[in-house]
Parts: sequence; structure tokens; C-alpha cells
Amino acid sequence: MHHLLLGLTLLLIAVQTIGNENGGLYSRIVLGGVIVGSMAAVYERRKMFFVGLLLGCPTLISLAFQGNLVLTSAGLVLGIATIAFVCVVLLLGIYGRSSVSSSSVSASLVVYLLIGIMWSMAYLLVETNAPGSFYGLSDTGLDGTRRDLFYYSFVTLTTVGYGDIGPLGPGARALAILEAVIGQFYLVVLVASLVGMFLSERSPHTKS
Repeated sequence: MHHLLLGLTLLLIAVQTIGNENGGLYSRIVLGGVIVGSMAAVYERRKMFFVGLLLGCPTLISLAFQGNLVLTSAGLVLGIATIAFVCVVLLLGIYGRSSVSSSSVSASLVVYLLIGIMWSMAYLLVETNAPGSFYGLSDTGLDGTRRDLFYYSFVTLTTVGYGDIGPLGPGARALAILEAVIGQFYLVVLVASLVGMFLSERSPHTKS
């Protein structure tokens, strides 16, 4: 399931590059698939799974009702809460295993990508409630802003920093700093160690 969820998150990144009039619809559909896949990925932890359902189901419903400021903001808050919850559950599952598997590596990569998706929602929440918090956004409505901030989130997460889009407001700047720091610490502390353990466990020298 973690491999499937990784594929869905990568598909969402690809779909977000679509700039035609249906791009926003496609991205919301795939995002819904990511949320459903996330719920399935935490199914083994039954109690947490039901908590995830309480968060995920309203989030899925909110994806169908976009445009109104209140509904959009509520949907973004629910989406952020849902993805944050899934990240915590996945990380608990990774640390709860005695050995590293390909599923663990996929789960760790999923969490990294979900962080970028979650932060893009946080940026959009800031921009929709305080317009002008970012410079360089294209004037193409909510879907265009969503696409621009999705791109900006992953540029910030990877600390590439092209500079074509950037934060202006204090809330936007604080989120950008936090995302860049979390992104780097995550890669260094978790993903690198997991990949190293995964390779060492399968090394012929280690087995002998």
C-alpha cells in the first residue's frame, strides 16, 4: 500500500503542472485519491484509522465545494489536519519496525512528499485569507494560485529557491522558513538513515 500511495503522490505532483482549465479538477481528484490511499495505508492501526476517517471524509467532501472563502478555508484546514495526522501515523509505523524494508523506505518518501503537499495547503490558506502574502503568483483564480503555491512549496522544501515566487507577509515567511528547515532535517535524519540501513542489511558483507 505504501508503494501505491507513493505513486499517487508522484502523480499529484505531475498533475499539478497541468495549466489548462481542467487542471484544477484533475488535481483535486488525484488529491482525493491520495487522501483515500493515506487512510488505507494506516488501516492496520484501527483506532487511528477511525480518527483518520473523521478527518478525511469531510476533507473529501470539501474538495467538491471550492470557491467560497469559508468552505475553501475549512477544506484547507481539514486537509492540513488530515495529512499531518497521516504523516504522524506513518512515522510511528516506520519507527515501530525492527528492520527496514522497501515499504518503510516508500513510507518515508511518502511522508516527505506529503509535507510538501501539506505546506502548499497552508500557503494557500494564508493567501486566500490575506491576499498579497506572496509575490509572483499568476492571476488565474483559485486553481492557478493553488498550482503556483504547490510549485513554491516543493521549491522551498528542497531549498532550491528560484525566487520567481516568494513570501511577503510575516505568516507566509514564517511558514517558508519552517518548511525549509523541516525538509532538510527530515532528509538528513530519517530518509538517509533508512536508506543506509536498508542497503547495509542487504549487503553480502553484512550477512556474512
